Amino acid sequence: MNKMVVSLFIMGILFSSMALADSASDESFYRGCVTAKISQCDQKAKLASSRGENTRKSGQAAAVKAEYYRSHQEELVQMMVEDGIGTSSHKARYYLIKAYKDASSSGKKNMLAERR
Repeated sequence: MNKMVVSLFIMGILFSSMALADSASDESFYRGCVTAKISQCDQKAKLASSRGENTRKSGQAAAVKAEYYRSHQEELVQMMVEDGIGTSSHKARYYLIKAYKDASSSGKKNMLAERR
């Protein structure tokens, strides 16, 4: 009986440590996705000095997006962890795009403010 209790206790510790490791690796993955999105927007923001009006507007919009992702990086990572979106890069990209769209379309009231 004592051996069973000890083995169950050890298994509980192992499973909880595995869950914490998964959470940490998820955070790292999400942080990398946000960083990649910032880099992508920064590259596109270079078009802001283009001669073409539409290209210039696209570059300016990308600069605004990059600033949003940069200033809300930690909140976005925590939201993705809380929502448990998994470690699929396309889901993370979709989540980031949706978070920006929700924040920009609702003006003062945005996705991050609602969660606080």
